Amino acid sequence: MVKITDEAADVIKSAREQNGFGDEAALRLQTVSGQDGSSAIGVTFTEEPETDDVVGKSAGVTVYVEPTLAEELGDVVLDVKETAEGPELVLRA
Repeated sequence: MVKITDEAADVIKSAREQNGFGDEAALRLQTVSGQDGSSAIGVTFTEEPETDDVVGKSAGVTVYVEPTLAEELGDVVLDVKETAEGPELVLRA
């Protein structure tokens, strides 16, 4: 399952608020396909999990993960990397 660092939780909570979501909104990770056929991890906020989502909570943030993505990710850490454009969420093994 996804473990969230305290720093990542602060970024997530701030983004959630800036996007007009309340404290009850969860972070959802899902696979998205690019126009070139590549895959990436999409991050959204949502009030309810999709059917079969893997549900967890870490650092005060509820996380829903698409089932196939949850299998692929296994146990990972969602952390923050500082960039010139500001903080960026990253997954670490």
